[in-house]
Amino acid sequence: MDEYTLRVVKIDKEAIFEFIYETFISQEQELLDLLSPVDVINDCAMDWEKG
Repeated sequence: MDEYTLRVVKIDKEAIFEFIYETFISQEQELLDLLSPVDVINDCAMDWEKG
């Protein structure tokens, strides 16, 4: 792309939340600072009205 070209990508709210959730799941060992492999149970609730 040219230096002064801007690309706008529209992503719906559900896709953003799913991306955040999937990223958290894939990196939970590092994010939760777990030193050894343990089983982790996740329960995620999204506030769809407030985002």
